[in-house]
Amino acid sequence: MKIVFAVPFITYLTIWSSAEERFDGHQILTVRPTSDNHLRYLYQLENVDFWNHIGQTSQGVNLRLKPEMGEIVRYELNRLGIPYSIDKDDAQVKLDAFWNAHKATSKNKFLDQNYNFERYLEYSEIEEWMVRTARKCTKNLVCNLESIGKSFEGRDIWVFKIREDSLSQKEKKKIWIDAGIHAREWISPAVALFSIESLIDGFLNGNKNIRRILSSYDIFILSIVNPDGYVYTFTTNRLWRKSRSKVRGNSCIGADINRNFNYSWGTIGSSSDPCSDTYSGSKPHSEIETRNEVNYIMKNGGGNSFQVFITLHSYGQLWMSPWGYSYNFPDNYDELLKASKVATSAISRLYGTHYTYGSSSHVLYRSSGTSRDWAKGVPKIRYVYTVELRDKGNLIGLVIITLILLATIFGLFIYSGALESVVVDSGNPPIGKVTIAYLHGKGSYKDVGPIFTRIMSYLPSDKTFHTLGIYYDCPSTTNANEQRYIVGAILAKDDEKCDISLEEAMLQKGCKIGVVPQVDYAVITSFPFTTFLSIYLAIWKCYGKVKEYCYEKNLCAHPWIEVYTENRIKLFAPLSRQDDFYLEPFKPLRD
Repeated sequence: MKIVFAVPFITYLTIWSSAEERFDGHQILTVRPTSDNHLRYLYQLENVDFWNHIGQTSQGVNLRLKPEMGEIVRYELNRLGIPYSIDKDDAQVKLDAFWNAHKATSKNKFLDQNYNFERYLEYSEIEEWMVRTARKCTKNLVCNLESIGKSFEGRDIWVFKIREDSLSQKEKKKIWIDAGIHAREWISPAVALFSIESLIDGFLNGNKNIRRILSSYDIFILSIVNPDGYVYTFTTNRLWRKSRSKVRGNSCIGADINRNFNYSWGTIGSSSDPCSDTYSGSKPHSEIETRNEVNYIMKNGGGNSFQVFITLHSYGQLWMSPWGYSYNFPDNYDELLKASKVATSAISRLYGTHYTYGSSSHVLYRSSGTSRDWAKGVPKIRYVYTVELRDKGNLIGLVIITLILLATIFGLFIYSGALESVVVDSGNPPIGKVTIAYLHGKGSYKDVGPIFTRIMSYLPSDKTFHTLGIYYDCPSTTNANEQRYIVGAILAKDDEKCDISLEEAMLQKGCKIGVVPQVDYAVITSFPFTTFLSIYLAIWKCYGKVKEYCYEKNLCAHPWIEVYTENRIKLFAPLSRQDDFYLEPFKPLRD
């Protein structure tokens, strides 16, 4: 599948020949602030069209200057010593050049039902595409296209629902994805549509990850929050951002829907000027598009049903959590941050694409009345993110980014257990007495993964063995070089006799043989074991809960044992016979 989208300037400058508003003489500048003073100057600029966010120093900021603003802004940039460059072509030249190339892609390519995301679709084409795509679903995969209301100009706002029709008919948690809240950000609806197609095709083609996701979650995708503005970018002004509502007593049109949500509305990072691109509206939820989204989410259970809320924007490689209106953090910020780190690290490791992550107010700037802050603050959805997509001119970039989103958020992150509820209790541990072949060492617990790999490589490949790790020291109080551990494979359970030849083979490989005793009482919990990410997720989701549990119950549980089975990580810490878990060379000396 091929998806075409152009370099950053072109992303915002593509326009149809029927467009009436022109941008002759509008300069395109790339400004590179190097100090906080530089950033403060950019923040206070008015009547300037910023195409990406003003972030931290040394990050380039692209902006468009009207002819009457060019000399004034350049003078100030020079006076303050802010580095910048001017594109040799004005906005209209770039726009015309792109259109001449873009119009060669005939609309007939969509009409033959072989549309392959090689161009951006108009609103009516998106409606037709969604109807066609919904028909691909079978009796086992239910796809519903539902209008959640009309826009100001009377266009339908469509939500595409994807649900596996399981026999259990259990109530599933929900995932919400929206796009197209800002009219000119064409890439975000394209990603939303491609996500729909990828989920459906993956399910129908037997993709195990996608099938597991849809067995537990219903997916809701609103591809265009702002259809009036989206249409206007095709017909009149490619750079339009807001809705198209009329403002009483003012000739300026529309509001910034992403400043119109009723959570800390109108406090910071928005404008009360109806002519501003960040106009927050006459009141919270003044825009019918805002009300439609809010009412639909709340009608479908709010935070009791939706566990994930993702809003897609462009451009910039950013993965942002609440809050935007405040430098404070939501209650589960540590969880949000760790989840962001897992997702962005996977992106970087797999594809070499770096995403900056953190709360919006710290990564960018403070802003109020956003859908992200509303989703966290009012329905209290657990995992809430703004994902800013970056266009780097790579023709397959959108495909890669979309697959990254699917792989990390759906295929890895959620599937690996990120939304799993952790329950800690006291009771019988998951294993009794076991005989193990093990290796031991001292060093950071983060580095024991290769030891597990070594142990498994010593074992016969035609049999299934469970592995375990015993961790003797607290990482927060013990130097990383002094952290003691044992990593082993279970050779026999209870009073089973070990395979002598296997024992000898493991001893020849440098392993030791030892016995982990049976105890009747331990602190216990478990976590899904579905991907390598499950290990990291289990660490940060389980250990904090265990510490809280032991503190509340006044328990002294140690050492910590992790048992890896086919589909679960079973964790426990004994409350008796604790010294007997210290195998050689860590076994305590006795008289």
